[in-house]
Amino acid sequence: MTLLLNRIELQGVLEELPNPQDIESIRDRTFDYGIFPQGFEERVLGAPKRLKKLGCRVGTCIIPAYPVNKSANTGRWESLKSCLEQLSDQEFEFINTDDASAMLEWLLKERVQASVLFDLSGASNPLILKVLTTLMRLDVDLTIVYSEAALYRPDQESYIRAKSNKKVSRLELASGTGPIESAVELPGELDDSARDCVMLIPGFDRDRAQSVISFVDPTLLISGREQIIWLVGKPHLPENIWRSELMKEIHGIGAQWPTFHLMPTFDYKVTWHMLDSIYMGRCLRDRFTLSPMGSKFQAVGCALFCESRPDVRVVYATPFEYRTDAFTSGVSDIWVLQFGSTAQLRKLVNSVGQLRVLTEQGDIVLTGIERKWN
Repeated sequence: MTLLLNRIELQGVLEELPNPQDIESIRDRTFDYGIFPQGFEERVLGAPKRLKKLGCRVGTCIIPAYPVNKSANTGRWESLKSCLEQLSDQEFEFINTDDASAMLEWLLKERVQASVLFDLSGASNPLILKVLTTLMRLDVDLTIVYSEAALYRPDQESYIRAKSNKKVSRLELASGTGPIESAVELPGELDDSARDCVMLIPGFDRDRAQSVISFVDPTLLISGREQIIWLVGKPHLPENIWRSELMKEIHGIGAQWPTFHLMPTFDYKVTWHMLDSIYMGRCLRDRFTLSPMGSKFQAVGCALFCESRPDVRVVYATPFEYRTDAFTSGVSDIWVLQFGSTAQLRKLVNSVGQLRVLTEQGDIVLTGIERKWN
């Protein structure tokens, strides 16, 4: 018998994952559940309105509600509620974002292969990781939908004016920092003998990033630059590329910073690949903390990366308050990612680094191999 042995590489897994498609690709679909987070941005209405026009239906609508910016989120709720009532004739299930993992598991654990639609448009990074991590431990048929905003603030004119007046800090989109918490669902496996490495995907506010670094190890703020990896978002629309420079200025990331990378905001596969490349280059000496505060699709990539590297700890940082008047407006393109079975997705994600024996009778995957050192 002829036997061939090869290792399952990340690139091959990425090629099997779905690419974003226009929302037209799910015309006339019916979903057992829809997860529609409350939010203050206009784009939270984008997907529900389009789904109605495309003839889609949803069974039970699950509504995660946030503990911050309650008044702004509530102000948008009546409009969102009206849209969802045109998609579903069942009662809504309201859940607190802090308890999202436990509540989703309770609602869905007996619903094997239930079809679930998750709208990222109003979802925070912590909520996205909580939902995806939970769904990958169940077995549902997952479709993600995401509405881009028509206008992202601050705009370029405001940036140029603030930069000339040396007042870039006034363009920050959030203020203060709430509790800094290690993710219960992604606690990591911290080795006390290893150095800390913080992988930061920052947002347009300085406080949270500084608080996360201090939470991990306050001395990194003084003498640990090489142990802080900045992954600054690079917008996929050419007219928004300048926003990367604004992000760098807000966080004081100059050309002299040794560990700075630009990470596309719209490609979740590149997010996973970049995080894994950093991990592989340091995993023999460092222990990792990841704190995502970037785009929705970057958060999707983070969830897949963390599933494949369970020793990575995730830390959530919530602002005290968002500047709801200076965020986004309007709705632009609406995209979907059709992942299908989350049980199969988890199996695929966890296959990275495993060995596959190719035989004449078929493939045999050797599981149980320690993936950290692959």
